[in-house]
Amino acid sequence: MTRTAQEKMARKATLASMFGTTIEWYDYFIYGLSAGLVFKNVFFPQISAAAGTLAAFATFAAGFLARPLGGIVFGHIGDRLGRKPALIATLLVMGVSTTLIGVLPTYSAIGIWAPILLVVMRLAQGLGAGGEWGGAVILTVEHAPAGKRGLFGSTIQSSIALGSLLASGVIAAVTSLTSAAAFAAWGWRIPFLLSAVLVALTAIIRLSIDEPAQFAKLKRDRARDRFPVLTAIRRQPRNILVVVVAAGASQLVFYVVAVFAVSYAASQKLIGTSTMLGYLAIANAVQIGAMIAFGALSDRVGRRRVIMVSTILMGIFAFPFFWALQSGAGWWILLAMVGYVGIIESAAFGPQAAFIPELFDTRVRYSGTAIGYNLAALIGGTAPAVATSLIGAAQSTWPVAVYIMVVCALGAVGVQFARTAGQLDEAPTVASREAVS
Repeated sequence: MTRTAQEKMARKATLASMFGTTIEWYDYFIYGLSAGLVFKNVFFPQISAAAGTLAAFATFAAGFLARPLGGIVFGHIGDRLGRKPALIATLLVMGVSTTLIGVLPTYSAIGIWAPILLVVMRLAQGLGAGGEWGGAVILTVEHAPAGKRGLFGSTIQSSIALGSLLASGVIAAVTSLTSAAAFAAWGWRIPFLLSAVLVALTAIIRLSIDEPAQFAKLKRDRARDRFPVLTAIRRQPRNILVVVVAAGASQLVFYVVAVFAVSYAASQKLIGTSTMLGYLAIANAVQIGAMIAFGALSDRVGRRRVIMVSTILMGIFAFPFFWALQSGAGWWILLAMVGYVGIIESAAFGPQAAFIPELFDTRVRYSGTAIGYNLAALIGGTAPAVATSLIGAAQSTWPVAVYIMVVCALGAVGVQFARTAGQLDEAPTVASREAVS
């Protein structure tokens, strides 16, 4: 393949990954927002409001419990059959389950079967999401030019923010165009049903992508690992643990702000739900540019340095964020959300798309990346439920802030002790070696 053709395919792979990741996380975030806003009444009306909120967030966390299994399944497919078939499968699993949530009967219609079916669909969402991120970043950075993997990979990270922005924007639009009663009755279904159209369009794009040269060479040389998941766990457990604590810290911060804080502010009548969703949309918009900027910075000064500094700052900013939230002052809350997830968390999350795949050899890259990242997702996905429980027990937000600080401290230590096991090209350039250090 000529250099021009390689660059064209790199751009095409990046675009396909961006579209798919945006849709996948749109699906995930509309569930998280709906869980805090309406699911407690639609699927758990038989219990108290506080218990209903906790139950709704528990179903949100259930999807994250399924993600490590999805990482194992799709990691095996990605390392054995190819990145492309794995990514098409994750997209279809996620899209079908999300669409079905949009047509689920409520508790008033079928009783206890309603929340049971909701959990089943949520688990299916988790399985699909478990293979999506790892496949998307690997497809992108394996196609990307050496020395620009931080930049190319960060576009996938920004797609997650774009998915959140799209989700919050759609829900904000539906809530503004319907009454509270109409939204609770049928309006909440609209964002889920829209997923079907978006998934179909993205699947068409992904079908046109070639496999990266690294995997194609493994296949051609018959050098693929028979059990890549087991090999990754046996040979590189340290790097899997690094991914868990490093990615877990940034995911914890994001879900506390993007999911828990929206519900908490509404329940405490600190600020209106629509206003919080608007602030979240602004923070997500800032994230899109910030992640790409920090990804590009990591190509120049090193990913370890950028991720470590930002992870430490995430821990330090935990208390100031909750002080701003509890003040009820709109401008302070907006600045806190933009500063926390729009800039600080973005500085850690953006470079991770290149940093994490660079920790693993090509033969087990999908498996190692997916296992570590989805175990980290458990930390973020359980954050709303954990935060709700901690505040309920202490009647204060300080335990949540302490929890964030502890996880971020572990994340910073993990990044410091990471070991790069394999580069993404057969003969790493000086620039690509320096980018990881």
